[in-house]
Amino acid sequence: MAIKVSFINAIANIAESVGADIEQICAGIGSDSRIGPKFLNPGIGYGGSCFPKEVQAFYAVAKQHNYEFGLLTEVMRINGEQRLRFLKKIKSALWTLRGNRLGVQADHYPPNCREMTYRWPHPAPPLCCAGRAV
Repeated sequence: MAIKVSFINAIANIAESVGADIEQICAGIGSDSRIGPKFLNPGIGYGGSCFPKEVQAFYAVAKQHNYEFGLLTEVMRINGEQRLRFLKKIKSALWTLRGNRLGVQADHYPPNCREMTYRWPHPAPPLCCAGRAV
């Protein structure tokens, strides 16, 4: 799942740069039965209280067994970059965040999920604007 989420986020970043419709791209990719449409929703990235730790633990196991898991390294890098891209977009849209509070609601938890901690991979970076914490 982490690979799929990071993949579509990277594709969305390119699509945005060239003016392509990411919804059409997702529909096209998702129409392939080997891939399917699940988790092809670009966004801030994967999170939760467990999932990022599980991805890092899997990476650590590979490293302990002398396997350089470059793909997973890139997945984690893309996921972290998504938060920064989000903050840049917010700053661009609002000009400044200084002195304001911004709430972000994650909506990709399964229905009836009781897990509501650490919506962003923990620890979330501080929101910064012009070098000052927001």
